[in-house]
Amino acid sequence: FQHPAQVEDGVAAFDALVVSGIAPQDITTIGDSAGGNLAIAITLALREQGKQGPGGVIAFSPWLDMENQGETLATNNDTDALITPELLEGMIAGVLGDTVDPKTPLANPLHADFTGFPRLYVTAGSVESLLDNATRVKERAKAAGVDATLSIGEGQQHVYPFLAGRSDLVAEELEKLAAWYRA
Repeated sequence: FQHPAQVEDGVAAFDALVVSGIAPQDITTIGDSAGGNLAIAITLALREQGKQGPGGVIAFSPWLDMENQGETLATNNDTDALITPELLEGMIAGVLGDTVDPKTPLANPLHADFTGFPRLYVTAGSVESLLDNATRVKERAKAAGVDATLSIGEGQQHVYPFLAGRSDLVAEELEKLAAWYRA
């Protein structure tokens, strides 16, 4: 579906949880890759609508840059086993179509104002092409005063925490994430 349908669906799901009796601050939006974008964008959309958002956001290897200009798209192109700039171009066309500006903050959170954003935990693999999406969003959030944590898995690929049970490094990452979540 074309933007902003995904964000609207996420906001509707969040609103349904709140209506069911769950306090907004007890909800954490979580996503990987494009879902990492949504975990962030849903939170931004809730704030735009004057609603209380989640208590935290977790983004695994978020795909945020709809301008497809990230430095690590080039520097990690030979080490990323999945993502290519060409693949992302096709995905961007599918998400934005011909009508959505790639700098639209709810489509590309790298252009968003993070003032008042909740705690944020971001992971990325050091050899993945979307590494700089993670580093840039953490810096934007920190600059706005957000409690933002970035964890980079050395030698790891896109959404590497999904290798749970197969890697000591992933087990350590999930322990760090759990400690962050409980804090």
